[in-house]
Amino acid sequence: MKQILLLIIMLFLTLSANAYNIETVPVNYQVLYSPSLDIWSLDDIAGEKIVLTKKKSAKKDDFSNYSYNTDEIKLNSNYEFIFDSKLIAVDNNNFKYYEIKCNNLKIEQVQLSVNDLKKIFPDAEIIKISDFKKGCYNIISGNTDKKVLIYNDTTLELGKYQVTPLETIVDSNIKGLIQLPKKGKVKISDNTNWKSKSFIIKVK
Repeated sequence: MKQILLLIIMLFLTLSANAYNIETVPVNYQVLYSPSLDIWSLDDIAGEKIVLTKKKSAKKDDFSNYSYNTDEIKLNSNYEFIFDSKLIAVDNNNFKYYEIKCNNLKIEQVQLSVNDLKKIFPDAEIIKISDFKKGCYNIISGNTDKKVLIYNDTTLELGKYQVTPLETIVDSNIKGLIQLPKKGKVKISDNTNWKSKSFIIKVK
């Protein structure tokens, strides 16, 4: 029964990821890095390689843990995927995105630029937190398929922020990837603290 459930989950993740030509790194799976080729893969790589195994977190919002030999590596992300032979990490708590690099056996996280994100999500408009003016971002669009990706380019901690309506989130693995309504608004806010700043996307 557990194997069937795992296959269903894997199929769902694969179908969701294929929309953007990305490969999800599931829990308890290995991701391999070739130092000579400078590529990451979920498939076996010939020659010298570094093998990281993703470990299960205590809860969904926890950061990801990877084991490497006897070491534990904790990332500041909670979803990872392979894109163009690169290991990409998503910090859903803060709407930030990183490339995982391996330099001299040391794992580093380098924040992605807007241009980097456009390559991964070509049909999504990148909206930076700094783009919001007085908490608002206006869009004029009659396109029902318009998507946006929220990108936190500030030092703001947004760990408790949620997107509403919830159904506007395109993929539960990437909280900041949003399908906009034809008209209306999407709110990004901390519902537990009414004093916190809200960010509202208004579609006219």
